[in-house]
Amino acid sequence: MMGNAGIYEYFIFYRLHAVNYLRGLAQGFYEEVELHLLNAADYYEKMVTEKLLDEDGCFTDFVPYPWMLEKKATWSNEMRTEQIKRLQEALPLEKHAIAEIEKAITLIE
Repeated sequence: MMGNAGIYEYFIFYRLHAVNYLRGLAQGFYEEVELHLLNAADYYEKMVTEKLLDEDGCFTDFVPYPWMLEKKATWSNEMRTEQIKRLQEALPLEKHAIAEIEKAITLIE
């Protein structure tokens, strides 16, 4: 359970880092490339804020670290189901972000 929570948290962290990186990188390119990089950043941001985190900006209600649970409580099937649902909903946004990055690369080459 601890590994799962850590991986999920880093998954979110790295997508947010991609948002900042892509937005900064986009400023160094001409408009058409910039647009694709900014679109990718927007997809990653939407992925995190609308899919991976809950409405309070948290994930530990459904992907808890072990010390966050009541004594003798476990990571429930409901929590697992919620995490799976969120990851499945996030996947199309990940694919769109990658497609935008690929479009930008094509224009650069």
